[in-house]
Amino acid sequence: PRGGAVDARAAAQSLGVSPGTVRRWASGVQKPTAGRLQSIRQAARRVTTTKRGRRAATADFRASARGSQALKVGTKIWVSGVQGVNADPEYVRDRLCAEKIEPNQIEDLLRAYEDGGDPGLRDALRDFYDENYVADWDFLTIDDFGFGTPD
Repeated sequence: PRGGAVDARAAAQSLGVSPGTVRRWASGVQKPTAGRLQSIRQAARRVTTTKRGRRAATADFRASARGSQALKVGTKIWVSGVQGVNADPEYVRDRLCAEKIEPNQIEDLLRAYEDGGDPGLRDALRDFYDENYVADWDFLTIDDFGFGTPD
């Protein structure tokens, strides 16, 4: 429910259930058993903790309609969470910041995530906002981010 679109067919095949069951889990109508939930969590961790999983996730983004379009002409990037100018603690607060981003900069962020995971992406986002938004910009938390407009 808090992530992107679920490929119900692929998830169902991996977990040995029907695509309808996966859709019910994703919508919150039904809950998986404890054993299935553990399998889902392990699979989700593999996606974010291995380079192979992160590359698969970024490949999915690149192949998506939104990703393909963004990588052709650019778009906006938005980040929500506790953030602000590092040197001014009174300016740091929970907010959503959006900024125009060029295709090559999107690729830089995707590669940073593929190679360095969440810490690598955070560093790349910090550098991007520092250069394109406000100097010394930092993220204490990143609750969500995306390309285009927030859903």
